[in-house]
Amino acid sequence: MQFPLQKGRVVQLGLISLSVIGLAFSIPMAGQEIRVNAARNALADLKAAGPNERAELYRAAEQIFSKPANLGEWNDLAAQFALLQQPMDLDGAEALTWAALQKSPARAESWARLAYIDLIRDGKFSPKALEYLERSFIVEPAGYRQFRDWRLNFMFSFWPQFPESLQDMTMRSLRMLAVHRGNEVAMHEVEAHNNAELTEQARIALQIPADQ
Repeated sequence: MQFPLQKGRVVQLGLISLSVIGLAFSIPMAGQEIRVNAARNALADLKAAGPNERAELYRAAEQIFSKPANLGEWNDLAAQFALLQQPMDLDGAEALTWAALQKSPARAESWARLAYIDLIRDGKFSPKALEYLERSFIVEPAGYRQFRDWRLNFMFSFWPQFPESLQDMTMRSLRMLAVHRGNEVAMHEVEAHNNAELTEQARIALQIPADQ
């Protein structure tokens, strides 16, 4: 003979079932997050390594990146690692970058990396590379500090090759840098490239008088 369950008991059993299901999904996700964190740390260590440490840290990074995670950030990190190889694995970096963008198209660093890869391959900016850079600025006009600084210096290094629309986007990013860190820091980034035209454009964008 079956006895009816009380309403509270039914709710309790339902919550337990949902908790078990949630745990089943969260355990694999937690494992992937651990791999992403390990990859991020390995990449940071490798980029900061001196000549005597590089070989050992490279082997450690290879081991970590040999176990992929089904996350966009892992693909992004793995693409960066592919560009640190000697010689650079451009095809691998490109495929991994597109995989990251499939997970999330709003990855400014990924779009900029595609432009960089295109430049390394062809020695110049193709129309596609310019489009990738535009998308990078559209999805993230400023960016986190390391990427923002890299992208600004990348743009400044090839300044004459960019159309006015991209130069305007770059100056917008420079103004954001100036808001956070001051005009002096922003102009220091510009003047390091010894480009008089670029320097003048930056002074106008930042509204710095000519006599300063």
